[in-house]
Amino acid sequence: MAELFEVADRFRSQLLAGDAQAQRRLVAAYVRARADAERELNRLLRIAEQRRAQGQAVSRGWLYREARLGDLLAQFDQALDRFGPAAAELITKQQRDAAAKARGDALKLVDAALGRTAPTEAKTAVLARFERAPEEAIQALVGFLADGTPLAAVFRRIGGSASGDLQAYLVSAFARGRNPLVIARESRHLLDAPLWQAQRLARTETLRAYRESTRHDLEANPDVVEGWVWHAKLDARTCPACWAMHGTRHGPDERLDGHPNCRCAMLPRTRSWAELGFPDMPDDRAPIERGTDAFLEQPEHVQRAVLGPAGFRAFQRGEVKLVDFLARRDSPTWGTMRYARSLRAIKGGYGGQWLGEKAQGVYKPAPAPQATVAAQTQKQATQAANAEQRAEALRQAILAEANRLKAEALAALDRIKAINDEIDRIQAVQYDTDEAEQRATDRVRELQNERRPLYGVADQVRARQIAEAHRLLLGDDRANFTVNKQLRFVGDDRQKLEAGLEFFRRLVGPGSSLEGNTIRFGRVTKAMKTRSHYLHTRPFSTINLEKGERARTTVHELGHWLEYETPGLQKEAGEFVRRRTAGEQERKLSEITGSKAYADHETAKPDRFYSPYVGKVYPDGATEVVSMGLDKLYWGPHELAEEDPEYFDWLLIHALKR
Repeated sequence: MAELFEVADRFRSQLLAGDAQAQRRLVAAYVRARADAERELNRLLRIAEQRRAQGQAVSRGWLYREARLGDLLAQFDQALDRFGPAAAELITKQQRDAAAKARGDALKLVDAALGRTAPTEAKTAVLARFERAPEEAIQALVGFLADGTPLAAVFRRIGGSASGDLQAYLVSAFARGRNPLVIARESRHLLDAPLWQAQRLARTETLRAYRESTRHDLEANPDVVEGWVWHAKLDARTCPACWAMHGTRHGPDERLDGHPNCRCAMLPRTRSWAELGFPDMPDDRAPIERGTDAFLEQPEHVQRAVLGPAGFRAFQRGEVKLVDFLARRDSPTWGTMRYARSLRAIKGGYGGQWLGEKAQGVYKPAPAPQATVAAQTQKQATQAANAEQRAEALRQAILAEANRLKAEALAALDRIKAINDEIDRIQAVQYDTDEAEQRATDRVRELQNERRPLYGVADQVRARQIAEAHRLLLGDDRANFTVNKQLRFVGDDRQKLEAGLEFFRRLVGPGSSLEGNTIRFGRVTKAMKTRSHYLHTRPFSTINLEKGERARTTVHELGHWLEYETPGLQKEAGEFVRRRTAGEQERKLSEITGSKAYADHETAKPDRFYSPYVGKVYPDGATEVVSMGLDKLYWGPHELAEEDPEYFDWLLIHALKR
């Protein structure tokens, strides 16, 4: 369970980092939108104070007639009209990104929930059964509140309310003779109220989209997941309600209805190994600690920060329990919502429709779908057979197109082969005289001049073969992940980077484990003394590229990222290369290739891979299977399909999940 908490906390940190960026964009958008309204407010406050200093009354009529309060309200309305659509668009994008990230994270959370001690074969079999919820259900989360209200309509409502509040306050404050400094402070407070509401809305709705997307995927897999566990960040900043909910179990049809700005997460609770079809494996799911128990073990300063001074004293005296602070009500804006009620509400017995332990809910796990081990094995076999059939069909289609194009240039290719054979025969002869050697040299030069334009024909055919293969391989939908360019890529380098990214996004497609994650790009520096490489780090992985690097290198290094981030893929890749290289001895790559670019510690088992580098050996279990495979799909997919169909099919089935 510790590993699951670690994974969930990492995903939450990534999500909140994206939220922080969105908050900064909201502030910038609002500052730009309200600039005119703020100038108008400052003008009104200045002339009103001058009038009061002269002993004259600041009446409602004067505010509208002389001070032009209507101009201020009009400027405020215009500012909100500009800000509302921009904020709704930004929050919608945050929702979309969060929902996409959840789709990638859900499988990793299930993988972590299965535990580290489970056999690889069993985990792989279970994860292979995990299905995605329909895309339509996920898209329905975007652009709306929990009650289905469009975000644009929400901001229109906020705008009308804020303008009315500012108008009512100014008229009332001046009529009552409030202190000018107080009026200025409170007016700016009201001027900023729409921003604060937008910021709360952004965080709440982004987190809701992430959680609901996760829940839809869990709900789509009743044979793998029995429900989810409420997971709070157990620190001094967390409210009593979330502490009380931590560790409670819920069915996949129940949403996590935390309060606005709630940071809590949903952890999948997988079924027992017997229910998953492995009756001989013990149920080693870790026990779930309840937040009410964990709170008792916290130091006093944490308990005081969570409950407040009065609540903490009542808690110490035994007058209240942590769960007494929990309440649940039905909100017209947020739907059902769990929140912390005050000590006064506890003592008065009010504060929500469900109180204390009743607000935690009653968990009734649904029975596992009745499926025998044989039935599950048959299902897995059918899925594997279908995947193999799809891979073979795609491979045959690529080969058919490649052969059709090859036939068009067969004469040129045959002539190139004949020329190469003749050149080889000439250069293999030892000539007795200088004259004979000169005649041979002249003949080789003639043949090379004839061959040069023929290579152009062959290159054109190969380019068309690659283009047709890419047409069949690449989808229109793209993988949704964030790219953080640590250093600016410009000119040709930028074009190559973007080309590699576009190919990779379309090759992988949506729904992978990369959804919503971030990859960082940087430069290889002289101090690194290395070539382009991938670094698996947290919270973001990094790819460092040499200057002038090709687009295929971007694809190659992104392949490493895919291997690391996809649950079970690195193990499958290791098993694939071990099976292919069984009985081979490790050899230095410098000896295998004759290249001095490889260090002495770089070894490989070459097998019959298109490059011996595919069989490179890493001490930490990493491989080059995915990275070199995607690399080849970029610059020679038809060649891989023809020369190594097993490798080609493995990439489609295991790495790309086709």
